[in-house]
This record gives sequence, C-alpha cells and structure tokens, in this order.
Amino acid sequence: VKVLVLGLIMHANDNTNQFPRSFDDAAQYLGGTTNPALTNLSQFELVIQGSLTNVTNPAETIAVREKEAWFAKGKWFKTYGFADGHSEVHTEPDGRFEAWEKERLLVQPNQ
Repeated sequence: VKVLVLGLIMHANDNTNQFPRSFDDAAQYLGGTTNPALTNLSQFELVIQGSLTNVTNPAETIAVREKEAWFAKGKWFKTYGFADGHSEVHTEPDGRFEAWEKERLLVQPNQ
C-alpha cells in the first residue's frame, strides 16, 4: 500500500495536484504490470479525489484502502494508505471500520 499511495501522490504532483480518478490513470507511477507488489489492485479502492491542496491534514486523510477486512489472531484488520504517503494496518475488534474511516475521509465541498 505504501508503494501504491506514493504513486498516487507522484501522479498528483505531476498533474496540477490532482489525484488520479483511477489506478489506471496512475499506472505509470505504479510500475505497471512489472511491479509484483501491485498485481492485485482489485483488493483496494481509491477513496480520495480532487486536489492534493484540499487535504488539510494529509497524515490523517485516507487516500486508498483495502476493500475487505481480514481476520487474524482474534482481530479484524484493514490496510490504509494516507495522503502524506504513509501506510498503516488498522484493527477493529468487531470488524466495523466505518466510524474510524469516516473521521479520516476527505469530504468534498459538494458532498
């Protein structure tokens, strides 16, 4: 996810601070099909749109997230990439990530 989110930021930096609309739009920044770390992008979703300049707190704003949580050692996990380029695995004991995510998603002006 770290490589993925850094590719999205590189795309924005080269495209008037606009995040890509899809992973395909940022393919050249993701290493294309030659990067084995990015061969299964279908398990992730791009959740940030618009301009990087609209992100007031990049370290707390989710840019990409794993679609489905996974269960291990009695806990539920999901992987996230943030608008500042860092990634993290977050856990919720009950598997409900919605409230935590809502606090960290960029709300567009027309939403």
